[in-house]
Formats: sequence, structure tokens, C-alpha cells
Amino acid sequence: MAQERNKIHFSAEVLESVQAAAMENAQSLVAESALLSANGFYARAYFLAVAAIEEVGKGWMSFTARGRDLNAPDVQATLRREFEDHAKKILLGFSGVVTNMPPDQLRAEILEVVNRMIALKHGREPSMYVDVSSQGNVTSPLKVVRPVNGVDAPHLARLCLSEALRAFEMRSPPRVSKFQDRLYTLGKGALAVANTQDFWEFLLSRLEAHPKPVTNEKYAELWAECTVTYHDAYFKRGRTFLQKAVEDAAEQAEPAGEGVQ
Repeated sequence: MAQERNKIHFSAEVLESVQAAAMENAQSLVAESALLSANGFYARAYFLAVAAIEEVGKGWMSFTARGRDLNAPDVQATLRREFEDHAKKILLGFSGVVTNMPPDQLRAEILEVVNRMIALKHGREPSMYVDVSSQGNVTSPLKVVRPVNGVDAPHLARLCLSEALRAFEMRSPPRVSKFQDRLYTLGKGALAVANTQDFWEFLLSRLEAHPKPVTNEKYAELWAECTVTYHDAYFKRGRTFLQKAVEDAAEQAEPAGEGVQ
């Protein structure tokens, strides 16, 4: 089965079909989750709510991918990996909730949304199956999922679904630049870059030199360009931007010093 999935080519038409089918399935899962919750089957209600959010995430994944360079092998390989990543799809399921949130509410609500995403990522399997820890402790879905979670999760899934449907109706798939495509395929490499202080010095220098104002759209493109450029020119070569800046300054100072003599 895994070998067959590795042969999938995601064309725009395939992605559009996946998006439509995933959203249809999410609607059914939300309805079933609410029905189970209303009848006191909280663990199963929670599980189906998480499954619904994951399907919404699959819809977002398909929607945004339609703006990428689908002829690029790295993009195709990354898409195939992400379609197998349950946690990534759950996180993406919240995209509409975050992007459609009013700016004055975003800062106050974002922590709650993040906490819910983390809880859902870690609660998916325990809400469905009995398990045994390395210490010999047995966990049961009926004890892991509290009634309040079994009630809240279907409501959260319905919110994720409605925000995604609204976004898909109002927008077209965003066009993605070559730098954004490359950033997408870097995966954990991009995170490793962002965890270095030297990268932020590099980004700040680019921001200072960039024409103002820097809109959100321009910043997103600049972030992608800087991450990819820093990764290729510095990170993977074991060099730093500040080191290169010192070397460049020294080279520029040498001719000036010779002229004075």
C-alpha cells in the first residue's frame, strides 16, 4: 500500500477532487460525532470529531497545494508525506479558525486554539483504543475522555468545518512563489534554520533593506526567500551570516588602507 501511495501524482484535478470528498466526509463525521455526543458516547464522539478535523485539514492541504508547482518532484514528494501525517492534517484543520479570527481577538484566542490542537493531536488514539504503557498502566477510552471533551470536540469540529467551507467559497487557491515552494519542501530544515540566532540577524538585515511598508503578503514572501537563501548559502555550508559580514567588511577596508599609505 505504501509503495502504491508513492506512485500518486497530485494534479490540480486530483487535489480538487480530494478537497471536495474530504469536506463531504468531514460533514458526515461532524454529524455522527454530534449524534454520539448527544447520546452519551463521549469517547467515540471525540474520536470522530478529531477525524472530522483531520479531514478538514486534508481539504486545506489540497486547496493550498493547487497553487504550487505540481510539476516539481520535491513538491510531489512532500505532498505524499503530508497526506500520511495525521498530526499535520489536524493542525491544518484549524487554518480557517485562525485566519478568519478578527485581529482584536486573535492574540487572546490563539493560545486556546493551540492548546486544543495539541490536545487533539495526542488524544486521537487514546479516545478509541485500549493501550498499555511501558510501566504496565492500562488506559481505556471510557476513562481517558471526559464528558466535557466529548461535548466540546464536536462543536470545535463543526467550527473548523464551517470556517473552511466559507474560506473555500470566498477564495481561490493562493499562487505560490518558487521560494515558498522550496520552503515547503525544506520541512524540518526550515525549522532548524529558524532556531538559529544568526538567521534572525540575516532576516532583520533584509527587512531593514526592504522597501516600506512591508505588508503581510510581502513579509510572507520575504520570510520564504530569506529562509531558503540562508539555508543554502549559510546553514548547510556551516557558515554564518555575521561571519560573512565581518569578512566582507575586512575586504572593503583593505584597499582603503593601502590608498592612505
